[in-house]
Amino acid sequence: YTVASSATTTANITQREVEVTAPTLKSGTLTYTGSNQNISGSAGSCTTGGTMYYYTKNYTTTSAPTFSASSSDWTTTYPTTINVSSARTYYLWYYCYVSDTTNNKAASGSSINTALSVTKAIGKKSPTLSVTDASKALTYKTAGENAYSYDGDGTVTCESGDTSYVTCSVDTTNKKIIITPVKATTSAVTITVKAGAGSNYSAATNKTFTVTVAKKTLTPTVTASNKEYDGTTSATCGSTVTLTGIVSGDSVTATASTTGAFASAGVGNGKTVTCSSITLAGTDKDNYTVASSATTTANITQRE
Repeated sequence: YTVASSATTTANITQREVEVTAPTLKSGTLTYTGSNQNISGSAGSCTTGGTMYYYTKNYTTTSAPTFSASSSDWTTTYPTTINVSSARTYYLWYYCYVSDTTNNKAASGSSINTALSVTKAIGKKSPTLSVTDASKALTYKTAGENAYSYDGDGTVTCESGDTSYVTCSVDTTNKKIIITPVKATTSAVTITVKAGAGSNYSAATNKTFTVTVAKKTLTPTVTASNKEYDGTTSATCGSTVTLTGIVSGDSVTATASTTGAFASAGVGNGKTVTCSSITLAGTDKDNYTVASSATTTANITQRE
């Protein structure tokens, strides 16, 4: 017998299956902190026949971006630093690129030449807020007593329940709530401070406190005339009263009764005289208070 040294038959070469393992982002629950958080995880992979690409232009694109192997927006290097801060969902788009689809195909459960994404959510924070030295009794337009310290998350705002009596503002640099008394009132005015407004917080949180605005006390200066001894303590006071402590720009005047009284009837220099019935007048008088009487000095000379 003899036989040929070779022979032919037929067989199949099937497409190679490319398996895709999706990349991941950081595991666990994350909440907004106000600072950057790295949400990078693991790279994932394409088996032989495919190349994994990652979209690194941004991590907020919600729709599949167009893939291009030559685009700088897509890179084969997994981003090990993905710093994000805002409370929202972030997307890492990836693409298993297979140029030879004649000899390669996606394995069961895998996708090739398709932009896919994995996501990570940064949860909203429950805001905190504290206000110190609250519920004060203020004095009309008196500096140095109307600053309230606060500590709070996010945007802090304040509102006055009645701006005709007090207004408020926020000094974010020094973390102070500034209350400005506009007009005196014995009624309590509610101040509402809010913190955490905005998309990074689950809801705004409020703190309320009340303030009253007391009238500002003025110091009166009165005058009295000298007289000759007449055996009585009667004195003549000037009707015009000088006031100290009026806020610049306010209109306030005062008068007193012209009938006053010496401390004693005897002759003497520099004797105390009490002038009474001091009354305020003027546009802004209701924001002030003054004692109803004041003293000065005058002389009682010998009767000739």
